[in-house]
Amino acid sequence: KGLKTMFSGLDIERIIWSAMAIGIAQAAFAAALKYSREREQFGQPIFNFQMIQDKLVTMQIDIEAARLLTYKGATA
Repeated sequence: KGLKTMFSGLDIERIIWSAMAIGIAQAAFAAALKYSREREQFGQPIFNFQMIQDKLVTMQIDIEAARLLTYKGATA
């Protein structure tokens, strides 16, 4: 019985750690977005380059996927 109680507590902790990781990822994304708008190369912000935009979009997609997986885990 004690082992079951311990493991149920771990389930909650996994959700909490996932939520914290998502918050860190969101902060990293915000910093990357800000940097891409400030940093210039060839006379224009690097945000204007397709490869940078692709990397930022991929970051946002991964963050949203993690958020949805965490939500599904929390409501399961």
